[in-house]
Amino acid sequence: MEIGGTSFGVLGSDYQVFLSFRGWDTRQGFTDTLYHCLTTAGIHVFKDDDDQPMDENIEKILDTINGSAICIPILSRGYASSKRCLRELTRMVELNKKVIPIFYDVTPADVKLPTGLYMNALRGHSREIKNGKGPEQGIDAQEGSASEVQRWEGSLREVGKFTGRELRDTSYNTFCESITKEILMKLKVKQKIVPDQLIGMDDQVNAVLQLLDIEAHDVRYVGIHGIGGTGKTTLAKVVFNKLTYHFDGCSFLSDIRESSRRDGIKNLQRQLVSDIHGKMRDVSDSDSGIREIKAMAQDKKILLVLDDVDQRDQIEKLAGKSNWFGTGSRIIVTTKDIRVLATERAALREGVLKQSNEVKTFEMELDFVPSLKVFSICKDKLEVTYNELDDRAKQMFLDIACFVVNKDKTNAMYMWEASNICPSIWLEDLISMSLVKIVDGNKLWMHDLVRDLGREIVRKENFVDPGGRSRLWILEEAFGTLEGEEGSEKVEAMYLSDDEQLEGKCFGYEAFECLKNLRFLEWYRFRFDGDMNRVLTKLRWLSWHNCPADFRATNLNLPNLVILDLSWSDISEAWDGWSQIKVGAKLKVLDLTGCKKLSRTPDFSEYSTLERLILANCVALTEIHSSIGKLKKLRHLNIKGCDSLRCLPKEVASLNALKEILLDGKKDAFTLPMLAKSTALLRNR
Repeated sequence: MEIGGTSFGVLGSDYQVFLSFRGWDTRQGFTDTLYHCLTTAGIHVFKDDDDQPMDENIEKILDTINGSAICIPILSRGYASSKRCLRELTRMVELNKKVIPIFYDVTPADVKLPTGLYMNALRGHSREIKNGKGPEQGIDAQEGSASEVQRWEGSLREVGKFTGRELRDTSYNTFCESITKEILMKLKVKQKIVPDQLIGMDDQVNAVLQLLDIEAHDVRYVGIHGIGGTGKTTLAKVVFNKLTYHFDGCSFLSDIRESSRRDGIKNLQRQLVSDIHGKMRDVSDSDSGIREIKAMAQDKKILLVLDDVDQRDQIEKLAGKSNWFGTGSRIIVTTKDIRVLATERAALREGVLKQSNEVKTFEMELDFVPSLKVFSICKDKLEVTYNELDDRAKQMFLDIACFVVNKDKTNAMYMWEASNICPSIWLEDLISMSLVKIVDGNKLWMHDLVRDLGREIVRKENFVDPGGRSRLWILEEAFGTLEGEEGSEKVEAMYLSDDEQLEGKCFGYEAFECLKNLRFLEWYRFRFDGDMNRVLTKLRWLSWHNCPADFRATNLNLPNLVILDLSWSDISEAWDGWSQIKVGAKLKVLDLTGCKKLSRTPDFSEYSTLERLILANCVALTEIHSSIGKLKKLRHLNIKGCDSLRCLPKEVASLNALKEILLDGKKDAFTLPMLAKSTALLRNR
């Protein structure tokens, strides 16, 4: 047994990668090469020695799988002849671990058992059991039973379905370097972006780690408080990155103050459940969100960061009591106001904590300011930088600051392209001037100081009348502008956050008549009402979340619409909006995520320019309309979480532009048509 790799701040006995292999089959050469590549990259690897006797340490080895982030079984010709390897593989499957199989001199078909290679090995194990040779030394008598062989068979069939890597016509070094890069990307998915150089950080990190004490078995809350700009979020990110691999589930909820105001607390609850469970769940209100959090987290050791909390209610609805979480869980709260932690103290006294009845707190001092570039941009310097930007870059900067910070950039890029802005050029300018970053793969990130100063630029456009500004993102101001019919041609973008008390509020022609240049509208629960002809003609992006089932508007003509987002709505295939919303020949994105009443998709014949179709978490969806075959420009199809969907229509085979289909990794009995060679299946587990 070998252990390698010391980077990434791994503590204790948990590992990032567990290697399972048949020693005599692959040790000399391939396994050693892979192990060397992984450990050289700083990855913490557990490499079991299958040649050693199967003694009492086998249970410890199997337990190690539970503490590993990724499991790599090297499926060689002799793999199934080893009971030890089969037990390891079965433990990976039963624990629902992230498994990346390597097919070494075998094919996925061999592993799924249609061929005789692995099936013959299983038959041999069955014969040994019948002859009384099943249990090895140190293994319980119940092990090695006929039922266990059945579990091995089921695990092999399951792993054979996973997207893995086949070793073909390439050198060991090249193949292992490629695998290592893939592992590094997967391990860093949950890693938060922090500045490259941090001054004076070590003492603060160690102080918080000491308060957290991850070896203790209680559920512990730690608060980090201090005034704005002292590095609370950066400190929380560093600690989060160090501890991620010691927990069953992790979630970092960024900028809760802004996110809860913008999208409502239930969207944060939904993100938390998704981070822990791996699947998006429908959250209709905050109470159902609490129930989902408890159901997903109660038996798991969770690491949760609640960043920039400014209301007690936010903690109560995201991490209200310690008994929501499994033993050993840790909740970190960053806040400017220590008073928001007072409620948590009371909640913890009612919980199951034995060692402490209070939130442990750490205070950030002003003399600690990380050397991140944007921390040094004061108001005057930012305005100078902003004034030096091209007008198109300014538009993008203000859009990000007001609406799309911490959101995927894909839709924003579509909107900017449709507005005759070359976004790739000007986004690069914003990045090079340290105003914006791309993080977590594709999200637009902006430091909150830069964001707030960007919004101040918009407020300066008209301090008195919000309807005279280019962008409205505060609910009271945007709602007042629509209700009072006080908009103007200056308004280009509006955001109305989720408020259950305003559900069903209607706005008709008069509310939008003066908003002749509106290109972005995002709102929740509201309704268009009456004849909407000749308004919203310049709208590029409509996000209509929690859209009501009954559609009251007529003639909603949106000739320039590029993105239509109806996610988490109660609409079905019979929804009147499919016929009353008239889009032109520019629609690129249709997002129906979480439309739980949708059993069949609409006819796509009118959406011939569509490039992205998102049907994720449409749990009732059983049929995709055959007109999908007319979407000759479709590049991305997301059917992840469509639990009732059993096949794709045969017309998908004709979509030569389709680059990726995102679906669940464990979809049973799911039928795919013959796809174009350029189409990649991205299976998530």
